[in-house]
Amino acid sequence: MPVKRKTTKKKLTSKKTEATSGNLSSEFKKLGKNLEMNIKSAWHSKQRRELEDQVGEGLNKLVQGVDKLYKKSQEKDFDKKVKSGLFKAVKKANIKLEQVHDKWEPRQENKK
Repeated sequence: MPVKRKTTKKKLTSKKTEATSGNLSSEFKKLGKNLEMNIKSAWHSKQRRELEDQVGEGLNKLVQGVDKLYKKSQEKDFDKKVKSGLFKAVKKANIKLEQVHDKWEPRQENKK
């Protein structure tokens, strides 16, 4: 004849809470370690270094362009040249930024 154990509802709830909170705490620790590991991997990744190089090159070209623009501003027909040059520069910057963005998130055609 099996022996029946008498347990109170309070004891069962207490044990469940301890087990759940222990597992949750453990999972948060794992989550923290996984996030740290992934952030470090991303930081040391080839893609991040390439992006850093591209940004550096872009900034150097921007400085050179501003310097050219300043020198051209000393010329007579500056107003006409500024509008044309500014349009070309902004268009080129937008194209480059789109190219960088596309490397991270390829365009989805017919996106509705």
